[in-house]
Amino acid sequence: MNENLIEAQKFIALKRYLVFLSEFPGILEQMKLRSDEYKGSGHELFSPLDIQALMRNAASNETHWRSIVELVPVLGIMGNRIVEQTYHFLQEFEHEVKKLSHSAQTNTLKDLPHQNFTPITSGTHTPLNHSNIKDLINNLGTLVEECAFTSTLFSQMLMEDSNTTHSFFAHFIDSLLTPICLCHPFVSKLSIYYHDELLNSVFSQTYLTPFLKPLSTANNYDSYLKALSDLHVSARQAGSDLRFLCSSMLLFFRRIDTGLKSNSLQTTLRLASTSFIQITSLLEGLKETSHALTRLSSTLQL
Repeated sequence: MNENLIEAQKFIALKRYLVFLSEFPGILEQMKLRSDEYKGSGHELFSPLDIQALMRNAASNETHWRSIVELVPVLGIMGNRIVEQTYHFLQEFEHEVKKLSHSAQTNTLKDLPHQNFTPITSGTHTPLNHSNIKDLINNLGTLVEECAFTSTLFSQMLMEDSNTTHSFFAHFIDSLLTPICLCHPFVSKLSIYYHDELLNSVFSQTYLTPFLKPLSTANNYDSYLKALSDLHVSARQAGSDLRFLCSSMLLFFRRIDTGLKSNSLQTTLRLASTSFIQITSLLEGLKETSHALTRLSSTLQL
C-alpha cells in the first residue's frame, strides 16, 4: 500500500472543510447584509445570493460528511475484528492439524474436532454456534460479507459526497464571481466583499489561512478565490484517498471470503492448509488498512 495515502496529515483538509461548512450560515448572513446595504445605497442588485439553496446544500453536505467521518473508526474496528478472529481460527487449525500430521494428506476438514475451535462472534459479539468446521468457516465468511457490505456502502457514500461537494463549491464560487449590481457589471461580489474587508472577517483562519497566499497585484481578493478552490480540491482529494483505503479493504474482504469458501468438509487438511496460507498474507494487508483507518479517525475528530 502507498504509505503517502495513509498519512493523517493529508486528511486535515477534510477537517477544515467541515469547519467551513459549520460556519457557512454565518458567512452567508454577513454577505447578505453587505449586499442589502449596497442595495440600500441605490444600487440595483444583479443576482442576489441564493441564500436558501446554498444553505440547504451546505447543511446536506455537512451532514453526509459527518456521517462518513463517524464510519471511519467503525470500518477500522470491523477490519481489526476480522483479522483477530481469522488469525485465531488459523492458529487453532494449525494446532489441530499438527495432531494429525501423520495423516494430513488423507484426513479432511470433517475429521477435525469442531468442539476444539473457538466460536466466531458476530458483530454484536454474540457467539455463533457451529456443529462442524464448515459451519465455523461459514460463520466467519458471513462476518466477512457483512464487513464487505459496509465497505461497499461507505465507498458509495464517498463517491456521492465528492460529487455533492463539487456541486456546492461550484455554485458558491460562481455566485461570488457574478456582478454585484447592474450599474457595475464588471465588479464582482467577491471584489466588493474584499474591498469592504468582509472576506477577512467572515472566513475563519482555522480552515482558510493554510491556503491563502497574498498576491502582488491589486486584485488580492483573487487569493481568497484561490484559497477556496484549494480547500475544495484538498477536501475532495482526502475523500478520494479515503475511498482508496475503503476499496483496498473491500478487496481484502472479498479475497479472504473466496479463500474461506473454497474449502468444504471433504477438503483435505493439506489442501486447506495451502489455502489458509494465502489468507494469512491477505490478513497482513487488511490489518494495515484497518490500522490506517483507526489512526485517521482521531485526526478527523472535531
